[in-house]
Amino acid sequence: MTILRRILLLIAGFFLRSLLFFGFTLLAASLVLGSQPAIKETLTSVNAYERFSQALIDSGAESSKNDPASIPFNDPEIAKVIRESFGPVQLEQISETLIDSGYSWLEGDSSTLTFSIDLASNKEKLARGLSNYAIDRLQSLPVCTTIPTESNIYLLTCRPAYLDLDQQRSQLYNTIVNDESFLKDTTFSDADLPKTSSGQTFSEAYAKAPEYFGYFKMSPYVLLGSSALLALLVIFLSKTKRLGIKYISTSLLSTGVFLSITPIIYTYVLPAIGFKLPSFGGGGNQAISQVVNDVMSALYMNFNVMLINVAIQVVAAGLILYFATRFFKPTVAMYDQLDKKSGLALSNEAGGSPKLPGFSAKSVPLQSSEGGKKGGRKASTLDKKFRKM
Repeated sequence: MTILRRILLLIAGFFLRSLLFFGFTLLAASLVLGSQPAIKETLTSVNAYERFSQALIDSGAESSKNDPASIPFNDPEIAKVIRESFGPVQLEQISETLIDSGYSWLEGDSSTLTFSIDLASNKEKLARGLSNYAIDRLQSLPVCTTIPTESNIYLLTCRPAYLDLDQQRSQLYNTIVNDESFLKDTTFSDADLPKTSSGQTFSEAYAKAPEYFGYFKMSPYVLLGSSALLALLVIFLSKTKRLGIKYISTSLLSTGVFLSITPIIYTYVLPAIGFKLPSFGGGGNQAISQVVNDVMSALYMNFNVMLINVAIQVVAAGLILYFATRFFKPTVAMYDQLDKKSGLALSNEAGGSPKLPGFSAKSVPLQSSEGGKKGGRKASTLDKKFRKM
């Protein structure tokens, strides 16, 4: 093998391993982030909907603890009403609508990000639940003997005798339904998304996102297809096909091993030296930010698990190919280099072959020891002196 051929084989092998590593890494990432079901399963696995519903209650309790006229969110019955109105089931429906709309836009099924979420029934259910709870609670209290000083209907310790409970129920219900400080617009759509300083909508500001998402999903197959072409080049540059296939099998094995230890490096080694995953601040709401960070961590863990699964399959493919080469017949001809061994050609390729009159490398004057009559074959007449050797 010439020096140039060895250099080309070395370069092809380096790019083959690189393309295999990045191709399989992007394949694992696309399997985790490239479809809606994986995202939906991740949200369910971390109990995001239940925790987010409770986070909204805790956030309301924290913001209203110093306001005597607000709804007491720390009341278990009120928290129950809120969970029933904006509970995990409703939040899951809203989340899946947003996810489906987002992926439909990213995958090119729709030209713009389009969605519409109607929360009117949720607000109506909340108003009915809170008003019923407030009046039912009043009915269970004893009649006040004096005029109460407490003005918050949810905190009264006695029932004023002059109150018309049915009228109060209807009035409280209408107050909550018409309250513009909470869900003034009960329909939330893509038009409500914030615009840029230049007035561009979300779809206009990120118009290239579907194109980049397409590149992201296509890139692993492009890289792995390129690695297949490089594998053919490695076989061509190798001394024999058997050695070329063996080289490819070792490349698969080394790539699989490195892929399997990559999650360990990302999870334990890099954080130990100061490199950590970015986290979401949540605007000061620690409960909500914790839910978002747990979702991001779960997606990262799913990617690591998928990467290890891919690595195991790559190693298995490399082992199968490696042991298969043991059963491949050598592609070297039976009389390979016989011309050099017989003296009709020099072993030094650069020196060329000697010029012998009447002889060539293909007509080496060797005589079989079996004799001319055995098998019905005539003895060679090329040179009689070789018969007595």
